[in-house]
Amino acid sequence: MPFSLPLIRYVLVAAFRDRLLLAMFGLMLLAAVMSVLITGAVIMDQTQFAIASLASSIRLVTVIGMVVFISFFQRRAHDYREIDYLLATPLGRYRYLISVATGFIIIAFLSVVVMMLILMGVHRYFSPVLIYWGGSAFIEVSLTATFALFMATRLRSATVCTLITLAFYSMARLMGAVLGALDAGMANDMKFAKFYHLAMEFFAIIIPRFDLLAQSQWLIYEKVEGVTCALLLGQWTVFTALFLACAAFDLRRNQF
Repeated sequence: MPFSLPLIRYVLVAAFRDRLLLAMFGLMLLAAVMSVLITGAVIMDQTQFAIASLASSIRLVTVIGMVVFISFFQRRAHDYREIDYLLATPLGRYRYLISVATGFIIIAFLSVVVMMLILMGVHRYFSPVLIYWGGSAFIEVSLTATFALFMATRLRSATVCTLITLAFYSMARLMGAVLGALDAGMANDMKFAKFYHLAMEFFAIIIPRFDLLAQSQWLIYEKVEGVTCALLLGQWTVFTALFLACAAFDLRRNQF
């Protein structure tokens, strides 16, 4: 078996011990209240605005919560020598990494389920598109979690790991807007415009396109365009394997 069930259970227990899901649920409810209050100031399309703002807010809460938890979970495991003990057993480095990543992915799935339940409960949103939106949100959160695990394995500072992961998430989320601006010629007047264009095209290859995932317009128009299940699953498979391979390489180099 490539993973360890006790270690996966340990990760889940750590999440419940730190009240991760409870804290994210409370912040999601706060975001729901804020969306309802802000909607009162909107003149037109109040329901659509409330759904879009709530969907964006709870997705951001989930990503930040996962990144902070993973960064400090790994740091605590280093400080208390838990990794030393686990790697001294027949578990091995690769099974440890796969088991921890699986635990984080399960937490991401539970978080997305909570997100969908809040959308259904607050705005009585029951469209089948919600399932597709939730699936793509799970891919987004799980990929961010896997990248956070890679950074937490590579870096010794939980704070730096959190900041770098959030910067990575922001860049992945804004990649479509940046490429669109460059293709429209909005940066042609800048120095080294061609270099910027080539650099952004290179980053678009090695960074997942989160701007294509969990789009709020899907919930508003109840229609999914431009994204297929094959594209979503392909992106999730490729980048999950890439981030885990990088984490395994760093974990192999580290001395415990």
